[in-house]
Amino acid sequence: MFTSAIKPIRILCLAALVVALFCLLVWISAAMTIGISNLAGYLGGALGNYLLDHGVARIMRRILMFWAIVVFALSLRKLGWQGWKDCGWIGGSIPVRFSQFGWGIVFGLISMGSIAVITVFAGVHRWKTPDDAIPAIAGTILLFAVSGLVVALIEETVFRGILFRVLARRWTAWSAAVAINTVFAMAHFIGPETAKFHGNSFMAASLKATLSTLASLIPPQNALIQFFNLILLGVLLCVFVMRTKTIWMSVGAHAAWVFVIKIHSCFTVLNAGLAPCFWMGKRNDFLDSPITAFVLLAFILLFSRWTPRLHAQCPGLDNSPARDEDFFADAEILKKYPGCLVVKKGGLVFKKYFPKNTWNKIMFAFHPLRSKRAFLLSENLIECGLPTPPVLGWTARRFGKDQYEAMLVTEVQNAEPLTDWLARNIKDTTTRLRVMEAYGKLMADFHCHGYSNRDLKHENVMCSKETPWLLQVVDLDGVHKKTLITRRRAGKDLFRIGDSLASLGWNHADEIAAFFKAYNAKVPPRLRFRSFPFNAW
Repeated sequence: MFTSAIKPIRILCLAALVVALFCLLVWISAAMTIGISNLAGYLGGALGNYLLDHGVARIMRRILMFWAIVVFALSLRKLGWQGWKDCGWIGGSIPVRFSQFGWGIVFGLISMGSIAVITVFAGVHRWKTPDDAIPAIAGTILLFAVSGLVVALIEETVFRGILFRVLARRWTAWSAAVAINTVFAMAHFIGPETAKFHGNSFMAASLKATLSTLASLIPPQNALIQFFNLILLGVLLCVFVMRTKTIWMSVGAHAAWVFVIKIHSCFTVLNAGLAPCFWMGKRNDFLDSPITAFVLLAFILLFSRWTPRLHAQCPGLDNSPARDEDFFADAEILKKYPGCLVVKKGGLVFKKYFPKNTWNKIMFAFHPLRSKRAFLLSENLIECGLPTPPVLGWTARRFGKDQYEAMLVTEVQNAEPLTDWLARNIKDTTTRLRVMEAYGKLMADFHCHGYSNRDLKHENVMCSKETPWLLQVVDLDGVHKKTLITRRRAGKDLFRIGDSLASLGWNHADEIAAFFKAYNAKVPPRLRFRSFPFNAW
């Protein structure tokens, strides 16, 4: 009960910390803007005039964009970004990617083009005859196509290729889609009032500019439809990524949308003589039109299918995990407690997480998926050469809401829990020391590859029955990727191992020495120990 109450408090504290850091960055940006504008007025010249002509509000937005890029770059690895291959470009064969890109263009032209045609036929906008010659018009159209493709590639790579994919691994895909695109929509409105940068003192001016910038995050009442449509546009692009597993369809649709909007802006004008039409709006990008909202919602529902989605496909297994109730009919229960069930049957180990109380049912849709995390961890650990069986994970949903999540792991054959082997207290000294050396090497492998295993104990390790020094880790709940394994973190991991070994009487000096001989041979000097720490520091 106490643990379940702590989690919401931690979430609230983390949210408060993020808000506080954001406010601090806004204030720093306001102070930098005032400093740059004052310096531009003092220096004069071409550069000074250029900065002054652009205005302090525009300078402020550029500085905020700079800080956003810095925070984004520093957070990627911590969030689990796996390098440039993890940008959504790779997936399927090249013909498949071209096909997805082409279908995205077709969809973008049909969806946004139909809205453009409706506004013209309704008389909200009317065609204007271009003054340029045909070659110049053709060049303009080609320029619109190229610029649309460039904008789509950059924005889709950043938002859908990196941010969405990274956060969808930690949260649910829909939570990540809504959160990212809400921030994206708010960014379109951010901008302080120019008058707020003037004051009696530097501190007063910077505080007024900060408050004005924070207030601009809330869209005005007359722009709520535009704000809502921006979110829907981004969510629809995220749905394309969910369905195709790459960003190519979203790139095609995005490029087509930008192209249609630019064409519409260039070759039509607002019909000022027509009475305002609420359903059509006035903007050339159609974002103030309720019709756009209806069209986008319809396509989101069309492309979204409420079915369980596998985090990985496992050859030879039935990919219908929603029917797992048959699996429990005569399975051996290994572990059972509120919110979790672990059973074994037919060479497979099945672990299921589900809401354990009313509050947990509400939070279950928003918490990071443990099954997805276990699948990604097992992939990464296997790539690093760490012994752990592959994990198949999935989430079962109904109407977009998580019902439960589960993991399926192949049972390690001809093996037993290290707990059972240690409890038998084998008298063969050579074998005992060799097992301890393997245990030390296992912990060292985790630390050398940047992983902390806070729960590496004999209960979560399997050993071969014939060669007990061949070990495998079977529970990854305590494994976390770290930018740097500190001595304090290593000590906490080692304390957990030492405590579990001592509980079974495995704390003789020669056994401890064998463990740390293997451990210290692999880790850097700053992580070397002579014995297990006496406490968790």
